[in-house]
Formats: sequence, C-alpha cells, structure tokens
Amino acid sequence: MAINAHPDLSVVFEIDNARAALEKVPEALVDVLVIDYRTRGMSGTDLASRLVRDYLARGERCPAIIITGPYASDELRLESIRKGATDFISQDLSMAELIKSVLSSQAKTEEIDLDSVTKLFDSSYLKVDQNEGLLIKLATIPELERRVLDEFVAGLNDAEIAQKFGLSNLRIRKAFEVIKANLGCSTRAQLALLLFEAGLLKARVQDE
Repeated sequence: MAINAHPDLSVVFEIDNARAALEKVPEALVDVLVIDYRTRGMSGTDLASRLVRDYLARGERCPAIIITGPYASDELRLESIRKGATDFISQDLSMAELIKSVLSSQAKTEEIDLDSVTKLFDSSYLKVDQNEGLLIKLATIPELERRVLDEFVAGLNDAEIAQKFGLSNLRIRKAFEVIKANLGCSTRAQLALLLFEAGLLKARVQDE
C-alpha cells in the first residue's frame, strides 16, 4: 500500500467488517482511522459515530477519523462531520490527497477553517433551534474554556486566542479538549456544527 511507502506512516491493520472493527480498534495504538463509507455491516459514518461514542464513554481521546467515499458531496461531508470524522475524502482523488489528509489529521492541532465549515452548514439549510441541553452544558464549562469558546465563535485561531489571553498554543488546545469533552464532541468541526444548529455560531459573509 502507498501509505506504507511514506516514511512517516504505516498501516497498523486492515479490516473490512464494521463489527470486527468495533472490537479491534480500541485495542490498537493508532493515530488515524481511514474508514470506507461502504464498510460491510454498517455505513462508515455510523461506524465512526459508534467509535467516537465508545472512546468518549471511556474518557479517552478518539483517533482522528477520515471517511472515504465513492464521490464527494456536501451531504456526505456534513454527515461525516456530524458523526465525528475529521475529514471526508472522495475515492476519485489521488493517494497523495489521502496521505495529505492523514498527515494533517495526525498533527493533532485540529484547527479548522471556520468560514468554510459554516458556509457548508449555511448552504445545507440546517434547522437552527435553541438547545436547552447545550446551554446547560455550556454553563458548566470552566471560565477560561468558555472565554476560549467565545473567541472560537468570533473566528479567532489558536495563535490569536493564545496571544489575546497571554497563554501558550498548547494551553489553548487543552482548553478545546475540555470543551469538546464537556459537550460530547470529538472534533472542532463537530463542535462548530453543534453550536451552529443551536444558533450560537453564524456563517460570516466575506468582503469582496
């Protein structure tokens, strides 16, 4: 496999059955999971959702998840985000694009292009409704993490937030881990979707 030929990557295992993956993955030491949308036994996004839920229930960090599918669409990308995947890659793209996505996911910085994802949410005509449960959870987040979340919603990146608060980028990343754990999210894109559907995050109009 081409991934094994990359000096910084190696394939730990391959499984074509979703049920077997649910048993095998938690026992393996992996940084990134690449899951075919058409995995046997359940869809790749449903498998991702089950894995994310299981990792969160154990209080463990879930490996980054990349969903691959036969074609690219906003619908599949949105479904992947909703289920906790970090990226969706069309199988029409080259192996180089997949490797690029794996390396990016492996980096663990997990910053996202907020303008891009909110544009996707806005164009998908998602139902926006006040989420009382989310508001209750937000009220329990520590003060620093809530301030970091406010700056995230305002569109600042990690470096800008760190500079504003006089903290390190690492401390900001740790704050996001606390936020995601409290809100039951595994990725920042999933966090953004949760906030968007609750009316707490808006798509920004870019100046021409």
